[in-house]
Amino acid sequence: MSPLKKHSSTELKQVFIDCIPGPTHHFGGHAIGNLPSMEFKETPSNPKKAALEWLEKVNIVKQMGAHQCIIPPHPRPLLCDLNTPSMNQCSSGFMWMANAGHFIPSIDAGVNWHQFIPANMSHSNHRNKEHAIHQFWIKKLTKNIAIHHHSPIHENDEGAANTVRLWYTLNKPGIHVFIYGENKTGRFPARQKRKSIDQLIEKLNPKHTFILEQKKMAIDHGVFHNDIISFGFSNYLFCHKHAFENQSEQLSKLKNQFKEITNTNLNIIETNEITVKEAAESYVFNSQVIQTKKGTAILCPSRIKHYPNTFNLVKQWLNDGHFNHILMTNIESSLMNGGGPACLRLTMYLTNDEIKKIPPLFTFTTKRYKELKRFFNTHYPETVSHLDIKTNPSHYRSIAKMLNQTFLI
Repeated sequence: MSPLKKHSSTELKQVFIDCIPGPTHHFGGHAIGNLPSMEFKETPSNPKKAALEWLEKVNIVKQMGAHQCIIPPHPRPLLCDLNTPSMNQCSSGFMWMANAGHFIPSIDAGVNWHQFIPANMSHSNHRNKEHAIHQFWIKKLTKNIAIHHHSPIHENDEGAANTVRLWYTLNKPGIHVFIYGENKTGRFPARQKRKSIDQLIEKLNPKHTFILEQKKMAIDHGVFHNDIISFGFSNYLFCHKHAFENQSEQLSKLKNQFKEITNTNLNIIETNEITVKEAAESYVFNSQVIQTKKGTAILCPSRIKHYPNTFNLVKQWLNDGHFNHILMTNIESSLMNGGGPACLRLTMYLTNDEIKKIPPLFTFTTKRYKELKRFFNTHYPETVSHLDIKTNPSHYRSIAKMLNQTFLI
């Protein structure tokens, strides 16, 4: 049976916000514990290719009938030192909007305002200045919608990549599942600690929450965020058998809480058909779920076709009725830096009336698709290096400026 339910004018709908990759997109190897980022460090990059791959991905989402919004790249290399810009400063990590922050719809918060808090990414030197710019553009996009914009918490926060929202009825509260990690003696450090989850819950005050701990073994296998090993939507939670500590006990408690709140069952789809290594490499759990009138689709990175067990797993999900469509997107430039389809988007839940209040400039349309495709092909470089940026920083600055000015309203 399809997990899609009929919408009413007051029910919440998905709104996806993606950020345009920057003209200095590169493989800097900045993220410890992110195996693709570490593996492809200093591999030659192609910002034009990265931008065009991203463009096709958001176009697929739009063609499914979802409301797709976009924001411009952050002002890098505008913020780089004019004389000695570093590749760290020129990172395009901001393109992974799942790390931009947390959105709590008002129906879950128990107040008349939605809640948004930007993630500080304070432990990542290449991303710890993003939060102010993310908040700037989110405020612009939602300026006609009642949203309370919080300041970031003090502890390191990695955003919605470590949360899952579950619900049953679209006009009733859901549960926000927060995931943290502790891996003091492991191969890689955990990226988000329990303290940060406590601070987020205290600040956002959702009606219903549940807290899970990432499995240490998974972190050591490159699961640096929860969305590499688990995802959820509606009354479904998909995860690997080795996603969480004390998994059986904790998921049983989550099922009981979901039943108490929604008076329905939570479907937990656990898999052991693929290894944690296969899950991390294929990014299958980082697929993007799209719910529209056309049905419920799972947008997977096309590389899963090279992992037979993983591809068969997704086809099994389809055959079991969890999804109506399987879609594929080639975003290898993003994956080589450690970001799949779900990493590239921030999801908000808004009503039809609220969606209509989003300024048109932020809405992705066929016209905008053609404009951006022409812009990327005309202005984006096919190669980028530290020497290129250092020799001619004004060239890259002019590209970023043109895109930013398009959205200034």
